[in-house]
Amino acid sequence: MPGLIFKDLDGKPVNPASQWIAEQNAPLYDLLRPGMWMGDSVTHALHWKVSRRARFAHCRWILKGTEPASVARLLIDKAKTKGNFVVVPNPSNPLKVHIRFYTPLLQWLDIIDIDVTPTPRASGEVEATAHSFSAGLCPASCPCAPLISAANFFAPFKDHGKNLLHLRQLKNLLIENGIEVEEVVEWSGSKRVPDEHGAHTLSEEAYAILKMVRE
Repeated sequence: MPGLIFKDLDGKPVNPASQWIAEQNAPLYDLLRPGMWMGDSVTHALHWKVSRRARFAHCRWILKGTEPASVARLLIDKAKTKGNFVVVPNPSNPLKVHIRFYTPLLQWLDIIDIDVTPTPRASGEVEATAHSFSAGLCPASCPCAPLISAANFFAPFKDHGKNLLHLRQLKNLLIENGIEVEEVVEWSGSKRVPDEHGAHTLSEEAYAILKMVRE
């Protein structure tokens, strides 16, 4: 079966060589994850304004009208319909969905992990936790991108809200397939993205941490 053909911002296939390089870099990039090496305490001590939290999003979903296995299977089977989402098989635990997202521009690599709780709540609701983060500074389409990013792990950069966008695309996929989703955004990345009601998505805990980092 042919693999997913990455699309650019205009919906056209990206350069095949760029896609090939990005796919070859992805496993090592996913393993190293240099974009997550700089802790908040270190960043604060050095008075840098951008920590790893500027490129990380975290949501909790409460799902109604479904079963845990159905949620995971839907994400695994249909994530690719929402963009350059490539599911990495996890036979040992099918309820842990691991996805690599390649951006339309230059194929920066973002890593997504969705853990579906195996046992529904007493009310019948299913809970899932979803994380998305930027793997590193250098686009995956660049030769030796994981090593370049590892060598420059201290360089600050932001996700501009893209990691939260990835999670919301996958949440919308569930909704489109008849699953009711209640979302709690624990962290929204570097951009304060309004929710459906116009409220900003940073939690009180997130605001406190952000204030500490900026001081």
